[in-house]
Amino acid sequence: MQEFFWKHDASIKSVFVVILLVLVMWIVSLQSQLTFVPATPPEVITNDVCGEDCKKTIQEIVTESVSSISASPKIVYAIPKQTGNQQKVTYNQQVTYIPIPGGFSTRLTEWSDVARSEVYIDLAEYSSEPYIDWEATVRAVSGNIQVRLFDVTHTIAVGESEIKSVSSTFTTISSGNISLWRGKNLYRVQVKSLDGSEVFFDSGRIKIVSK
Repeated sequence: MQEFFWKHDASIKSVFVVILLVLVMWIVSLQSQLTFVPATPPEVITNDVCGEDCKKTIQEIVTESVSSISASPKIVYAIPKQTGNQQKVTYNQQVTYIPIPGGFSTRLTEWSDVARSEVYIDLAEYSSEPYIDWEATVRAVSGNIQVRLFDVTHTIAVGESEIKSVSSTFTTISSGNISLWRGKNLYRVQVKSLDGSEVFFDSGRIKIVSK
């Protein structure tokens, strides 16, 4: 057997080479016959479960919501303006309240000035014929209390500004319409007891309504 392979070694090698070449050619032929098919993404199917009526209803809801937001009332905040010991608060540029500090008491039966109750008012800052009144929170221990506004600039009491109370507990009383002089004038509160009993002025404010 060994002698056979020695004698036919060249022939056997030739046969193996031929077989190898045939295999290579067959593999190349198979590769050329294969067709590349690109991957196709899966088709996305969207089911429109909301029909025309549904879409119309949604549109109406959105429209109503936007309209309600647009129609919401706007809130306007007034910014207090500080002038010395006087704070002027204006609401919507129509009604102005000027607070007057108090914490005052007396037994005198003559007019007494309330300390730190002075305020400046210039009617030129308002409309030509504003409505003006003032109110005070007061109490009388066992008698009567009377309060008024005094025009320091012209050294006269403000007409129709005198108001009275007989309440033994703090009560807010109002003057009704009063008239002030034109120009920038200084005003203060005056208090007196009608019977000599102790009376108290807690606070007050002047209201100016621009027309």
